[in-house]
Amino acid sequence: MSDLLVSDFGFELPEELIAQQPPATRGSSRMMLLNRATGKTGDRPFADFPSQLRAGDLLVLNDSRVIPARLFARRTLCREKEKPTGRIEVMLTEPAGGNQWHALVRPGRKVAIGERLVFPAATGEIVLEAEVLERGQYGDRLIEFAPVEDIFGILERIGHMPLPPYIHRDDALDDRERYQTVYSQEKGSVAAPTAGLHFTPQMLKDIEARGVELAKITLHVGLGTFAPLRVERVDEVRLHRERYTLSAQAADALNRASTERRWKMR
Repeated sequence: MSDLLVSDFGFELPEELIAQQPPATRGSSRMMLLNRATGKTGDRPFADFPSQLRAGDLLVLNDSRVIPARLFARRTLCREKEKPTGRIEVMLTEPAGGNQWHALVRPGRKVAIGERLVFPAATGEIVLEAEVLERGQYGDRLIEFAPVEDIFGILERIGHMPLPPYIHRDDALDDRERYQTVYSQEKGSVAAPTAGLHFTPQMLKDIEARGVELAKITLHVGLGTFAPLRVERVDEVRLHRERYTLSAQAADALNRASTERRWKMR
């Protein structure tokens, strides 16, 4: 592993092959299939996914829901008259307890510890305020919001969906739902668990009709999905942690599926 370089995994992906808009209909994308017995690969419409499952299989779904975590703030000077300065982009990445959040700030070079940020609504009304508590590398900050009754409600009002950096457009109103899985429930991700974006409610019904068991876990996608790798060797990579919740019911289903699979393979 120490001989592997991060650059060994680089490849050219033409810009014209990176979709900038979701397909008109969920499930109309394509998926790659791998035959584990022969190693042969192929592709089929994702709508055919249910046909690849058998009765007794277990399908695990991540029910995390993306929050509008991309905010725009104004800086205020912490001394004398607090004159508003340039606009600052604040990407919330993970709650840190209480009213505190980890965030990426851009441009962050001049946003110092102790500085106060204010977040206006479209009307100009200030609806959120935050103080910078800690400063990390590459724009990372720990901020603390002034207490509000419903932080997620305010994010829905003034926040933007944090589209991936390879999507070169502003977020749109439709992204509030299209950049979610149809089974998302638990608020907390700053990026969608993208493999699940292609499922439709009908596909999930078809899967259950085949005798396939569904289990839901919650894994909130965090900073690691945006952060570039800044080391040369693969064994130097340290990924950011992500929060998850695994219910006893889901754990039992996973353990059962694992045990039954080992028994079948003997």
